[in-house]
Order: sequence, then structure tokens, then C-alpha cells
Amino acid sequence: MAHSSQDKMDEMVALQKQEVGKQKDVSHKESSGAMGEILVGAYPKLLRFATAYVRDKIKAEDFVMDAIERVLRSSKSNDIGNVEAYTITIIKNLVKDDAKKHKPIYGEVPDVADKREPGGIEDIKRVFFRLGEQCQEILDLFGLGYSYAELSEALDIPPGTVASRKARCSDNFRQELER
Repeated sequence: MAHSSQDKMDEMVALQKQEVGKQKDVSHKESSGAMGEILVGAYPKLLRFATAYVRDKIKAEDFVMDAIERVLRSSKSNDIGNVEAYTITIIKNLVKDDAKKHKPIYGEVPDVADKREPGGIEDIKRVFFRLGEQCQEILDLFGLGYSYAELSEALDIPPGTVASRKARCSDNFRQELER
């Protein structure tokens, strides 16, 4: 029987709670259980981020689950301020490590026909893949509904930097499409 991602997530949280139950420190039990609950709530958003980042839902699920497992097993889990941002950072690092072993995160520029309708989906894809990883990431996450504040935390950069990068990337995207 195939398990959904949410089933896997629930199983991991249940296992973490069992491990916590074996520990003697009561305060650690409470905070680890709370950590699991926070991660369950953040799972859909983390999956959307990872899917946009790697462009492959199955790989994204694996990266999210690996990151969640690392957070739950971390001895520093009590000291994490923003669990979601911390987990996104772990996902990004896992993806980058994986990319070093295989191929670039966003893959190669797709081989699409330039002779089709100007401004069509093929042109959009071609231009998007030429933008570079940083612009792809920012524009993807804004497209998924992340706010400036959320992106600032997730990418560990100031909100003003997020805003200027988004503006620059959007301008570059628009200019390239007009060519």
C-alpha cells in the first residue's frame, strides 16, 4: 500500500514522540512534541518550497522528509527560533549537496523551439531558465505566495534585499521576454 507524504510525516512525528517519551527530561519532551506539531503544520508550505526549488515533487518530498528528520533529531531543536525558516535552510543545503553529486538544481536550459508564438510558454521557460538560480528561487517563491518577510527569513537576507532582488529579477525577466 502506497503511503502519502502526510502519512509519512505523521509516522515520523509519532516516532519522534515515542523517542521523546523515552527521554527523562520533561521540558525536552514538551518542546520536541511541540516541534513535531509545528512541522506538521508547516509541511504543506515546506513541500511547496521544495517542489519549486527542485521542480520534481518526488525529490521534493524526499528532501522535506530528510530535513524534518534532521530537525527532529537535532539536539539543538530547543534553540530554534523560526522552525520553518530553519527547515527551509536545511532543505536548501540538502538540495545543494545533492546537486554537487548529480546535476545543477534547476537543470539545464530546456531545449524549446524559439520559432513558436512570441511570448508563449516556450519563451517564458527559456527566459526563466536563463535568469540564474537566485532569480529563479525568488520569483518561484513569490509565485507560491511567500511574502517579503517569509522570504527574508527563509533565505536569511534582509527584507530590503529581497525586495531589490525581486525587482531586479522581474525587470530582467521582462526585458528578456521583450527581446
